[in-house]
Amino acid sequence: MSRASIGDRQEWAGGYRRWDGSAWTYYIKRRDARLGRDPGGRAKRREVCTGAHSEEVALLHLAAFEKNALAYEPSRVVVGRAPLAASGQRAPAGLYRSADACTP
Repeated sequence: MSRASIGDRQEWAGGYRRWDGSAWTYYIKRRDARLGRDPGGRAKRREVCTGAHSEEVALLHLAAFEKNALAYEPSRVVVGRAPLAASGQRAPAGLYRSADACTP
């Protein structure tokens, strides 16, 4: 496989991934009737950056999108647990959320 150039795209199960020069960023590209219909009667398409840099995390985003395409917001997808505090106790903060790493 040749080396990826900035902006290169590859298909994945939920849409495509784009090389930003240091990592792949995953995008969801789907048609869903819950989003409405275009003038031709087809389900509207939504294309959104997940902010994920691994397919495993991107699949979590895809599951959230497919559960409710209208309410999907990348920053609300839970991708882990709260970190442990220095004392060994769980930090009181909420769960980690996905970072918004999308670039045009």
